[in-house]
Amino acid sequence: MVKVDYGVVSLPKHQGNLNGDAYLTFFERDYAFFAVIDGLGSGADAYRAGEKVIGFLKEHTHLNVKDLLLSCHLKIKGERGAAASVLRLNLVSGAFEYIGIGNVEGYIWGDRPMSLVNNNGTLGRTIPYSPYVNKGTVQSGDYIFIFSDGVSRDFINENALLDREPWEMAREIEKEHKKNDDRTIMVIKIE
Repeated sequence: MVKVDYGVVSLPKHQGNLNGDAYLTFFERDYAFFAVIDGLGSGADAYRAGEKVIGFLKEHTHLNVKDLLLSCHLKIKGERGAAASVLRLNLVSGAFEYIGIGNVEGYIWGDRPMSLVNNNGTLGRTIPYSPYVNKGTVQSGDYIFIFSDGVSRDFINENALLDREPWEMAREIEKEHKKNDDRTIMVIKIE
């Protein structure tokens, strides 16, 4: 059985404004579901776009990640649009599926570090006909990072962060690697 701990920081571009980034975590008996969404732009319109995606994802976490984002794309077609990355983790085997559309990135740090491949496009506007799905297995000691473009990927090479709890890591990454944008960093630790 795979045990998971996670931490998230999600903040708007300007304090007091609505956040165009959003995230979702969901646990069932045998799987965990994680998503980070970046509504196009920032402010109220980006917030509404992110919330529409989150609303759809909440109702359809049972779908595989490819069908989930393809269906979400059709549901919000013609709307402002959003980038999104979704991870579905089997808590029995450690197998995962990850799909990303747009500039919300994923990275696994551990014995076999890897950048997760994202597809070009924007949910609600244009995406590949058959988007690529990353598949693999995680093991104890691995960390999975999912982050919006409001966070610089420079943190990936900072091993000093790995002795902290996921929520502390997320807070430190946001503080040290934020850009002038809405920003979300999700840190998932496999125990």
